[in-house]
Amino acid sequence: MILRDYQSRAVTDLFDWWTKHQSSADIPLLVLPTAAGKSVICAEIVRQMWDQWPDYHPRTVVLVPSKELAEQNAAKLQALLPNRIHVGFVSASLGKKQHNADVIVATIGSIHKSAHLLGDIKCVIIDEAHLVDTKAQGMYRSFLSKLGEICHFRTVGMTATPFRGNQVWLTDGDDPLFTGIASRVSMRELLDAKFIAPLVPPAAPMHIRIDASSVGISNGDYKVGELSDVVEKYLSQVAVEATKLASDRLKWIAFTPSVKNAESLSDRLNSLGVLSEVVCGETPP
Repeated sequence: MILRDYQSRAVTDLFDWWTKHQSSADIPLLVLPTAAGKSVICAEIVRQMWDQWPDYHPRTVVLVPSKELAEQNAAKLQALLPNRIHVGFVSASLGKKQHNADVIVATIGSIHKSAHLLGDIKCVIIDEAHLVDTKAQGMYRSFLSKLGEICHFRTVGMTATPFRGNQVWLTDGDDPLFTGIASRVSMRELLDAKFIAPLVPPAAPMHIRIDASSVGISNGDYKVGELSDVVEKYLSQVAVEATKLASDRLKWIAFTPSVKNAESLSDRLNSLGVLSEVVCGETPP
C-alpha cells in the first residue's frame, strides 16, 4: 500500500515528537480530518515500529469505541503488516478476547478492566481520541493508568476534532491526557489534493427555514426530543423542496435529529416518487 504524502508526514511527525519528548507522560495528538485515512496511518505506525525495533517486540493496543471501527482498523493492519505479526481482537461484541496478540484492536468497553491480562505493551493508539475525558476519569484514563502500573509504553491519540462536545480542547481542561499536537492535516489540504469532494451549495435558493427558537438547550446543544418535534412539522415542505434542489443528483443523503424524523422524511420522499430508505443505529450491517 502506497501512503499519501500527508499520511507519511503524520507518521514521521509522530516519531519526531516521541524522540523530542522522551517522557511517556507527553502524549500527542494526530489531528486528521474525516476521510484522511486514520486506520491506514495507524497501521503504518505499527508497521514502522516492528520494522525498526523487531527485537523490542513492540506489542501495540489500538483502542476504538465500537466493533465497526475495530473491524475497520484490523483490516488495514492485516493488509499492511507482515503475516508474522498477529493481529487480534478484544471485543465482547465480536466474541473475541485475544489478549496475547502482537497487535490488539480493542473496544474500550471490553478492555478497560483487562489491562492486567495484556502483558508487556509498548504502544497504545487511541482512535476517536476526542472521547477521552479532559479530567482524570472515564474508561480510557482508567485503562491507561492500570496498564502504566504493569509496563512502560508510549501513547498517541488520533481525531478529526481535537476538542470534546463542550468545546474544551483535549490539551486543556482540569487534567488533560494529551499534551500537544504532533501533526495536523487540514481539510484544505485534502480538498486541494482532490481526496475529498467540496460542498456545493444548491443552484436554486432555499426557502424553508426551520425556526428552532423555542427548543431548549442542554450542555451547549439542542434538546433532541424538542428539536425532533419542531422539525417534524416542516418535513412535508422539506421533502418537496428537496426534490427541486437535488433534482440533478443521482444520490442524496439527509441527516435528521431523530429516527422518527428520518422515517417521516423517508415516507414523504417515497410518496413523491423518490426511492428512500432509513439507516440508523439499529439497522443491520
